[in-house]
Amino acid sequence: MEITLPFTVGAFTWSDTFQVTWTADPSLNHGQFAVWVRSSQGDWYWMSPLIAATGKTQYSHTINLAGLPAGTGYQVIVAYEPIANTSLWVSWATSSGVFSVETVVPEITISAPAGTASYLQTEQVTVNWTTDQDLTTGEFALWVRSADGAGLVRHHPDPGCRGSGQPLHHQSTSDRGAVGSRLPGHPGLPVPWSMQATS
Repeated sequence: MEITLPFTVGAFTWSDTFQVTWTADPSLNHGQFAVWVRSSQGDWYWMSPLIAATGKTQYSHTINLAGLPAGTGYQVIVAYEPIANTSLWVSWATSSGVFSVETVVPEITISAPAGTASYLQTEQVTVNWTTDQDLTTGEFALWVRSADGAGLVRHHPDPGCRGSGQPLHHQSTSDRGAVGSRLPGHPGLPVPWSMQATS
């Protein structure tokens, strides 16, 4: 077998897909192929489903990069199994091309609070926001900023506000009683936070 695509260096993001193609010589009319993506650290990621050998000499499969860690030096691996579901892989091919997977910074949209409202310091305000992708790592933080921009107080969300890979909707309750003064040493949003949104 020989992998014909990818054959050059490429760069992709988590939301990308691309085609891998390979040839089988001689043609095979039984068994099946499996496709993996292998990182430069030796981690393997199976690209389901299995592909049946149908007597052709050329095959293709879609590589979905969703969920792969950001990194460089990825390669595609194809293996052939003459008797299906026996794990007796007898022929292997590795792509000559390598590629990288880059992080896509998520977009955050705050849906509540919206408009103008007044609250007492003893009240609580529910904050709702959405992200444009499923986030399985990291965490969220909330700040309350005064109208003149001088006061900035951080609110620590509930533990459930960590990235969970579940619905794209998130919610937290901000304690207005905690908003009474500036947060010392924090005139703006701390640098490590990769994406911010303002209500």
